[in-house]
Amino acid sequence: VYSLIQERLMTLGFGPERERFRHSLFIILVNRLVACAVAAAALGLAGKSLQPGAPLAIFSIPSVANVLGSASQYEALKYVSFPLQALAKCAKTVPVMAWGLLLGRRKYDAIDYFCAGTVTFGCALFVLTGSIAAPQQLRAAHAVAALWLAYGLLLLGAFLLFDGLTSTTQDRLFAQYEMHSCNQLLWVSVWSAAVSFALLVAGRQLVPALEFVARHPSALLYILGLSLVSTAVQLFIFYTIQQYGALHFALIMTIRQFLSIVLSCLVFSHDLSASQWLGTLLVIGGLVARGMHRGGLARTTSALGAVC
Repeated sequence: VYSLIQERLMTLGFGPERERFRHSLFIILVNRLVACAVAAAALGLAGKSLQPGAPLAIFSIPSVANVLGSASQYEALKYVSFPLQALAKCAKTVPVMAWGLLLGRRKYDAIDYFCAGTVTFGCALFVLTGSIAAPQQLRAAHAVAALWLAYGLLLLGAFLLFDGLTSTTQDRLFAQYEMHSCNQLLWVSVWSAAVSFALLVAGRQLVPALEFVARHPSALLYILGLSLVSTAVQLFIFYTIQQYGALHFALIMTIRQFLSIVLSCLVFSHDLSASQWLGTLLVIGGLVARGMHRGGLARTTSALGAVC
């Protein structure tokens, strides 16, 4: 549902002139404000304290990384197809491994690196053997379309970098401090809302975004719907990371993104080549095999059952 709303909001226009919504940071701001309200309400109902479970400044790293990663993925949809963006999300286990080596000094064995290689090969096969540009870019001149596609791929790379940092630093927060998952969601969202608001104001995008939703109220409904679904996803994310760690979270999101690719192709008529489907299956297979290898079949199945 989240993926379908996201693709509708960012790739199809509104009104008779099909005006496109281009203010990604506004979506993030509304999203995080909704998350703050839901997390605060959940803590209140559970009788938990609203005070930060860690020094306030500690929440800044995952928050800034989260805003930059989210903005990168929304912007990327303007230039690359949704199936490619979803496949990039599947590959987030690779940057999680990299950040684990850099920040957590974690050890990985030959199976881990083999699976990472399989994921990389699958992504390369997808990119090189079929169309990956966003539908609106296919109508542009070849040279211009190539430049926009390269920019979209750069944005996907930034998304992977910052998203891997986000989940790894959240994992470390749970390891270092005793806190309820909604407490971390609340204060990460507070930081993220402040950062996205500051960037909107600095970029002079807040007023144009408000004017857009005033012209097209249905866009605001999509943004609010996306925010509610995203907040529910965030609660699952924090629960999964707290209970099972960043690796199992990445595995579960991998399976979710595969389903998103299938739904997107059915609903929005994306035409993938046979080799692109093969690349997708290589990515999924490599990540599922790695998750079962590291976590064990029973623990992986338990994690999937808790979140799906």
